Formats: sequence, structure tokens, C-alpha cells
Amino acid sequence: MNKPEKQASGPKAARHGGAVVSGLDFLKGTIADGTWTSNFCKMTGIRLTEAEPGRTVYEASPGEGHMNALGIVHGGLAATMIDAATGSAVLSMQ
Repeated sequence: MNKPEKQASGPKAARHGGAVVSGLDFLKGTIADGTWTSNFCKMTGIRLTEAEPGRTVYEASPGEGHMNALGIVHGGLAATMIDAATGSAVLSMQ
């Protein structure tokens, strides 16, 4: 698997540009820089578009690789977006 071109550092000690920052600043930095919040988000094409205290918004453009055998968007994409948004919303409060 290829390593992503850009990915923010993990949030255990949220870092952006080498400095330790708040969770919200970390998330806003990924939006401003166009970085991915995780390798998994990059792989699935889920991008963070908004972040404020306690609230985050992710977007995706489903493609052929997101479809299930019935030809509709796989429920796993929605579940992954919910997981990313809720986890990031918690991080935004730290």
C-alpha cells in the first residue's frame, strides 16, 4: 500500500507544523493545508471540510469503488463517515 502524500500527525499529541496544538487547531490545520486526517480517510476519499468545537463535517464523492453488489453506495462508507465525524468532534473539544 502506498503511503499518503500528506497526512497530519496523530492526535495523541496533536501536532501541526511540528507544534503541539489543540484538537480543534489540528483539525482546522488539516482543512487549511489540504491534508488528510488519517490514512483511512485518504483511502476512502473522506475529507474533513468543517470543524468547530463539538462539530465536524466530512464529505465524500462516492465512486465505483464505494458501490456494493447491488450497485448502490455501501453502508460502510456512511458508517466510516459517522465514525470519523464523531471522533473528530470529540477531538475538537480537547
